[in-house]
Amino acid sequence: MATYAQFLAEVWTPHSGQREFLDHPSRIKVLACGRRWGKTDACAAAIVAQLLGETPTRTLILAPTLDQARMLFDRVVALLDAVLAKRR
Repeated sequence: MATYAQFLAEVWTPHSGQREFLDHPSRIKVLACGRRWGKTDACAAAIVAQLLGETPTRTLILAPTLDQARMLFDRVVALLDAVLAKRR
């Protein structure tokens, strides 16, 4: 299976904590981190890797407020745009 790094290497580089989160094989993951850790970027990278993988999956974005869910959705779209622009 392709990893986030194969798709995002040219447009986004995770820090060590994000890399550990993304590399963990668990199907369900929980992040309990402080502000500015990069939770949105890490989750968006995981979603993009799934969307561009050999067997794309559906992903549900769930958050306490629409604004929070929209933040993640917008980041996913931005990363997808960047990855697809590099492929052209």
